[in-house]
Amino acid sequence: MKDFTQGDAFAGLTGQGRTMVAEAPKYADLIWRVTGIGAIVWLAGVVLSILIKIRDYRRFVRGIRQSAMPMADSVLLAQRDECLARLKIRRRVPVYISPQVFSPMLIGFFGSCIILPADMPVGFMEKMPLIFHHELMHFKRRDIGYKWLFQLALCIHWFNPFLSYFNRKFHVLRDR
Repeated sequence: MKDFTQGDAFAGLTGQGRTMVAEAPKYADLIWRVTGIGAIVWLAGVVLSILIKIRDYRRFVRGIRQSAMPMADSVLLAQRDECLARLKIRRRVPVYISPQVFSPMLIGFFGSCIILPADMPVGFMEKMPLIFHHELMHFKRRDIGYKWLFQLALCIHWFNPFLSYFNRKFHVLRDR
């Protein structure tokens, strides 16, 4: 260690001052190490969160699609086609019936399809045009893509309890 007391700008410093000048790089090194470890932990959390979300979604979609059967009711398919034309959607979105769902939904990021519950409640059939309209609006607005962007934000901020709380509220309010 260089002695800064000999004819230097630090001439008035005591021995304690010299020690502080020499230790400053140690604190900076410690800060960089802690920051680096924190960044590695954060990045590992992001990657793990993304992998878990993709795995869970694929299991969910696979489970529904394995039990789903194509819709065979020509009246309901005509209602779907009429709704497609009214909304100016060129792509024909397939409709399936599954015993594993309890409410209508649109699933699939690339091969989107509408899934209807196998046990439809009384009065459900009269509301089918509205249900098709609702689900096809999700398709037209690309809501699944926006949902995945939000899921990515959740993965990036996996440590934030406020975003987790907002996510729970978002799922409740999303389809209102």
